[in-house]
Amino acid sequence: MKPGTISKVLKYYFQNPDFRSDVLMAMREFFNQPNLVSGGRLETRPGEDALFSEWFFFDFKTQNGKTILECFYHDNPLSLSKEDIRVYKELQKNIYGLFETLKVRRNEGLKLRDLQSGKVYEVSERSASLSLRTGEVFAGRISKLAGIWKIVSADIQGCGLTSDDTRDFLFGTKNKLDPKKLNDIVKKKMEFEDRLGQKFYNSKSMPENIRGIIEKLEQGKLNKEEMEEVLTALEAEEMSGQIMGIDDPDDEDAKQVIEYVQFHDNIKESDYKNLKDVEIQKLIEKLRDEKTDLFERKKIIMTLGHTGELKAYEALKEYFEIVDEGLKTWVGTALGECELFLKSNLLDKPVVEYKELVEKDE
Repeated sequence: MKPGTISKVLKYYFQNPDFRSDVLMAMREFFNQPNLVSGGRLETRPGEDALFSEWFFFDFKTQNGKTILECFYHDNPLSLSKEDIRVYKELQKNIYGLFETLKVRRNEGLKLRDLQSGKVYEVSERSASLSLRTGEVFAGRISKLAGIWKIVSADIQGCGLTSDDTRDFLFGTKNKLDPKKLNDIVKKKMEFEDRLGQKFYNSKSMPENIRGIIEKLEQGKLNKEEMEEVLTALEAEEMSGQIMGIDDPDDEDAKQVIEYVQFHDNIKESDYKNLKDVEIQKLIEKLRDEKTDLFERKKIIMTLGHTGELKAYEALKEYFEIVDEGLKTWVGTALGECELFLKSNLLDKPVVEYKELVEKDE
């Protein structure tokens, strides 16, 4: 692919007044800013502009229902030759996803696995072959040009994930990934980490001894007195939640608890905050529906657990009695959270509890 193949198309549409409304519509959608006006201020994080540009070119649907790529190929507004315009037809068949680097051939190419489909691709790529290492996971797009797979993303995005992390994230969902969905996930993760940072590590009111205890908590090296200090500190920071003590992380129940904690990235506050009874009832009915897939059931269980509502608590308690063993610990953990949040709502104050995962008798 010749240098500038994609950038000149973006330049044409971004600078053409005839497409100003399409660009604005795309920005509103991608950045989740429905009230954004032309010329309005928009703050972006590093790498976000590159994600937007790629999404705008490959994925965004214009008012006529076509992507920018399809429009450009069909209209050929720059009067490109048949040879030059042909690449835009080939680019329409592409794969965007999270790829695990299986093998690196410096200055030549890569062997990649699409972690959502499991398919493996031999990719001709010089630039990324100099920066990627075996085992690394990145978000990017590949396309078959003149019979050869190539990376066509202007900027591949390192995700800070291992392949196991990514498989956990993709487990149970067949939804197609694109730069917008990835960006939403990354932003949500960053916002969550920022909230924790503001509440804990960056808190000016937190004494140094408590800060040290938090670090010990992460390493699992707390005695009873120190754990009580942590619980007191969390409540002082107006946070509710439960801390689970796990002796053996390889135990099957422990694995479910760990998966439950990591799964929090899949729900947002608006999913469970101030839900009406009718909305909770719909979630309960969907949970009981045998057609609901595993990923969605897990999401519903966690959502109900975070409502802090009696109706949700009673539904989870009832579901706990009938659910199969594969989800027993998952539902039990959500039930404990719901009880805690219900108690917090009734007392009108934050509540933090510590529970130990007791190993089952053989």
